[in-house]
Amino acid sequence: MFIGAILVCATMQNAASCEVKLNTSTLYNTQQECVDDMMQVTKYVVESLKLKARPYCFPIGATSV
Repeated sequence: MFIGAILVCATMQNAASCEVKLNTSTLYNTQQECVDDMMQVTKYVVESLKLKARPYCFPIGATSV
């Protein structure tokens, strides 16, 4: 299982403007499912909200050891 997150920043010059947003409503069966969904979310954040963002997917559960 995988959980998705994006790093969202208002500006690249100030790390204090960054936040990590976890997608706690969806757990993904495969890393590719996670990557595909988080890329869509990141695209929305960048294009619509005009923020800087980068997606991440992390393994959780028994497979994360």
